[in-house]
Amino acid sequence: MNEDNSKNKPQNERDIMLEKISENWRELGFFHKVGFTAITTIIAEEEKVKKKIKKRILGLS
Repeated sequence: MNEDNSKNKPQNERDIMLEKISENWRELGFFHKVGFTAITTIIAEEEKVKKKIKKRILGLS
């Protein structure tokens, strides 16, 4: 049973650092996905607005 518990816990400084780095990368990956989604949403909204403006201009002329 001790072996199973020891596998889940980092043994030395190197393992501890690797665990911290992997946690940081997971967080960065999450924020990257959220940021990418937000940017693509903003771009899509801008395109919708541009199309509406073009329709209004063409409708008036």
